[in-house]
Amino acid sequence: SELLYSKTLADYRTHPALDIKTQIGDDVFSPQNGKVTEIAKDEELGYSVTIDHGNMISKVSNLSSKIDLKVGDKLNIGQKIGICGDSAQYEIADEPHIHFELKVNGINVNPLEYLE
Repeated sequence: SELLYSKTLADYRTHPALDIKTQIGDDVFSPQNGKVTEIAKDEELGYSVTIDHGNMISKVSNLSSKIDLKVGDKLNIGQKIGICGDSAQYEIADEPHIHFELKVNGINVNPLEYLE
């Protein structure tokens, strides 16, 4: 709910995710066991993988277009889901990062409250 400044859009807006600094080409891993429910290219957040973990849903965005998964694949915690890209047009002015959203009961939550 806090307003953050967007370098790309040059304004303040809410940001319902955690941006995890990384480098383009770095491997990205599943945060928990789950099943892939969507692989898509979002006009704003770029290439994304959505994972159903049973009690929560995560969406990992700003990936490279090379995603070697398909909808329905089961994932183990720490399993590679893709590599960091620069596909998030709404965050292109930011340093390389992964955009990580987490929803519980359909509501965006702060991922830091759920990660160890």
